[in-house]
Amino acid sequence: MVLVAAAIAAWFLVAFVLAFISPQGDAGAQFFGATVFGSAVALTLWPLLWSGTRSAPGSLATSGRRSLLVGVTISILVVLRAIDVVSPVVVIFVVVGAVVIEAAFTLRR
Repeated sequence: MVLVAAAIAAWFLVAFVLAFISPQGDAGAQFFGATVFGSAVALTLWPLLWSGTRSAPGSLATSGRRSLLVGVTISILVVLRAIDVVSPVVVIFVVVGAVVIEAAFTLRR
């Protein structure tokens, strides 16, 4: 229940950032918005991933790691979009990088 409450609070923070902070020409605001959005996605995804694997030992940490990886990937893509350097090749590179990192963590066990 705490994870769901944190996700709801994060989405309220995203709404506040979208309503009151202008990213036009302000790199700090762009980075802050990307970080808040990535955090909200990660906090939303964490209980969803955990609910499917609740009986496995270590599933809370594993789902937290995976949701953090998705949140960081989304934050990177939002920052790249804000500075207008995103292209399909860059998106594929970032996503494949995230998949390789997760595969490395999974195969480590």
